[in-house]
Amino acid sequence: MDVTDTASTKNPLANGQSGQSGGSDAARAATDFETFLTLLTTQLQNQDPLAPMESTQFVAQLANFSAVEQQVKTNDLLEGLVSTLGGESATALASWIGNAVPTDAPVLFDGAPVDILAVAASDADGADVRVINEAGQTVRRMSLTDASAVLTWDGTDDAGNPAPIGTYSFLVDSFQGGQRIDRQPATTYATVIEARRDPGGGTSLLLENGATLDASAVISIRDGGR
Repeated sequence: MDVTDTASTKNPLANGQSGQSGGSDAARAATDFETFLTLLTTQLQNQDPLAPMESTQFVAQLANFSAVEQQVKTNDLLEGLVSTLGGESATALASWIGNAVPTDAPVLFDGAPVDILAVAASDADGADVRVINEAGQTVRRMSLTDASAVLTWDGTDDAGNPAPIGTYSFLVDSFQGGQRIDRQPATTYATVIEARRDPGGGTSLLLENGATLDASAVISIRDGGR
């Protein structure tokens, strides 16, 4: 009895077809496996004893099924890995929110003291830090006695009056012989209100003052504010 053609017709693996049209890949693989075993048993039971099917054909069918089953398992593992990495990515983005990062952009002053990292020009013999309001006016000037130092602005102007809440920028003026030779922005801290993943794989941080910052440029971070 020649059952080779029958097996080829019924065996979904031999035809490169799925055992079911719906369901998950894992469920289809399980169904195809049961179908394969049924067909294999039928072939063994009904083959012609005088002309038995060669064992190499069985081995080939087993190898084909094994490859398909392994691929299904690999796909399931990859899907799980992508899902896990996606969750970790979201967690990593959330960890930025509410923390303060260094920036040379203007910052939102809410009444709390502001720490300022100021660095003078290398050839300067004097420097000061200016606090600039939104109108571009200098409300406070502080002397920088070292080449670089962290100064704290207490939120008052040169007359000692409280400065209004708003956005302020900070500049470092460097002098030599009484003449200004350089002006650079000082570094302060601003709170992160949003973190988003860029198409290229990087992370952008949206700060409370509306400025954006590449997360890869962050060299320090403060927990919960400036």
